[in-house]
Amino acid sequence: MKRILWLCALALPALAAADSGDEWYVSPSVGGISPDYRRHLADQDWLFGLGIGRELGQIFNLEFNANGTRIINRTDTHYYSGYGYSLDLLAVGNRDGWLSPYVSVGAGVLRDDFGPPPGSTNFMTEAGIGVMWTLWRNATHTSSFALRPDIKARFDDPGKDGHLIDYIATMGFQFSFGGTPPPKPIAVLAPLPPPPPPPPPPPPPPPPPPPPPVVVAPRRLILSSDTSFAFGSAIVRPAGTMALDQFAQDLQGTTYHHIHVVGYTDRIGSDAYNQRLSEQRAQAVKDYLVQTRGMDASKIIADGKGKANPITKPGECGEKRSPATIACLQPDRRVELEVAATAQ
Repeated sequence: MKRILWLCALALPALAAADSGDEWYVSPSVGGISPDYRRHLADQDWLFGLGIGRELGQIFNLEFNANGTRIINRTDTHYYSGYGYSLDLLAVGNRDGWLSPYVSVGAGVLRDDFGPPPGSTNFMTEAGIGVMWTLWRNATHTSSFALRPDIKARFDDPGKDGHLIDYIATMGFQFSFGGTPPPKPIAVLAPLPPPPPPPPPPPPPPPPPPPPPVVVAPRRLILSSDTSFAFGSAIVRPAGTMALDQFAQDLQGTTYHHIHVVGYTDRIGSDAYNQRLSEQRAQAVKDYLVQTRGMDASKIIADGKGKANPITKPGECGEKRSPATIACLQPDRRVELEVAATAQ
């Protein structure tokens, strides 16, 4: 008997280690017992009890129960005293509701005393059903108060009398305490909208326009026919070649489109003669620049204008053919070289 009581007492501190649970509770109760007829006792009598338990999660409770009763014996004036101690496992439904039904099973010891000692201590088991009717619960669900009606069948093993069954019905109240408050809800902020896409990079600035080509003023060379050619001849004299050599040297390192060589004569003589002579002298200048100075023939245009575009004015040199008139008309007898659209 003492060993069994010690085991029950040692089991209670283990409740805390068995599971963290939600709440501890105490549950005093009062009710009645209907003993097995083979005990030869009154049909029923009062019973008082006390339960101490621990919630093990959302479904199970582990509970230590103690109860006792005194019942008059039918055959004499002696009283029967019965004290039960058990460890019960409860399966609870709808724990967070106001009505929480449960079923229970348990095992322990029953101390029987009939009149004078010695009495007997027997192993017993029990099973029952009940409901927890919550009347109050605090805001954090860590404490509550509930009514607790309960019905059990207790199976006693007294030995020679066989298995005895006592029926117990109680009404108790249960005060729960020490629960863990639920975690505070974490405010979940709505995700921020994604940032707008960055604006497209501005298009690169257009490249600066190329600098305008440096236009060099047209280079012009005028060869006087009197110093550059013999009279009536298209052969370039040394004085003319010297001028052409300087002209070609000045064009080195310069880009140009073309060189225009134009020959002119004075008004003396026939048109056909003057036209042919002006063309021959322009071609002679081109041949010298190509053959002697190595210039590109495709860029040199030779042309003859005859007596066109005179430099002297009409009537300025007289009409008669005389040495004075020929000398006066000297500016008209020329070969002009012009470099068009040149650039460094």
